[in-house]
Amino acid sequence: MNAEAAPVRATILGPDRIAACGITARCPYQLARMLMAAGHDPTLPMQTTWHDGRESLRFASLARAAEWTVRESTTDGPRRVRFRPPPQAAPPPSPRARSLPACRL
Repeated sequence: MNAEAAPVRATILGPDRIAACGITARCPYQLARMLMAAGHDPTLPMQTTWHDGRESLRFASLARAAEWTVRESTTDGPRRVRFRPPPQAAPPPSPRARSLPACRL
């Protein structure tokens, strides 16, 4: 944890919009992942505030915030759960791997 560093200050813009450092996301957990992907130090703390300046949430680090997400089902309301990255998509086939149509001479 980087307790001495100034926190990343994120502003809650609406019910499903939060922004910091020019990046906008749907929730603070997603924002933390996007900030780290953009090259921000994962040990930086993050503080969220409402658009009028009232403080909302504090996270010890971007990395800790990035561990979570929000899930909602038809039977349950929104819940904070551990983030699991989606499975990696298969890479596109190489041009040589595709079968080419037969040539007519």
